[in-house]
Amino acid sequence: MFVMELAGHPIGVRCRYRYLPALCGAYLTRRAPEWVAEAGEADLARENPEGKNYPPGYLESLAIYRQICERLAAEDVVLFHGSALAFGGKGYLFAAPSGTGKSTHARLWREEFGDQVTMINDDKPLLHISPGQVTVYGTPWGGKDNLQTNMHAPLAGILLLRQVGENTIRPLSPREAFPRLMGQTHRVDSPQGLLHSLDLLRELARVPVYEMGCTISPQAARLACRTLTQKEL
Repeated sequence: MFVMELAGHPIGVRCRYRYLPALCGAYLTRRAPEWVAEAGEADLARENPEGKNYPPGYLESLAIYRQICERLAAEDVVLFHGSALAFGGKGYLFAAPSGTGKSTHARLWREEFGDQVTMINDDKPLLHISPGQVTVYGTPWGGKDNLQTNMHAPLAGILLLRQVGENTIRPLSPREAFPRLMGQTHRVDSPQGLLHSLDLLRELARVPVYEMGCTISPQAARLACRTLTQKEL
């Protein structure tokens, strides 16, 4: 067993395969765990409903992260499917349908702004949501390129992306943003957990949220950065 810290919470992990301890090395802590996560065969099977030939250690990591997200929801922590980066001391989230550009847009920021950008997480960051404050945290689950850092930052903006032939951007009201954000977050299955998740999403929708139609270009990154930071570059 080992203990790692996610979103400020020390969590014990009991596992059978070496994949997960190696994956979580940067998040290890000596703090006493609040609870312990462990995955059985049924949990691994749930992560692989089509029976594909995934390594069992990889499936175990997904199953345990699912357990962690289920438990952390009660602590006002939500898994968000998207790319998170830090720029100027603040965090920004990019979300899009799978395979349509969130990681590409984050890469454009890294190429355009260099050392000013730090990747918090390129796939599955955690958000701690409280009234008037959302904090984005890195996690070991950093996508296929494992782009992640054990850090956190106050969330200052969210960009919902779609690829088009020109760069356009517009703000969304909380009412417009809410259903879009719902599709990017993990929600607890139980009725009580679901209601709590919806309350957290309502608070998340109060963060500045923008819809952006963008090209794969440096100009798209610069337009997004100017809009999100409200600063001239």
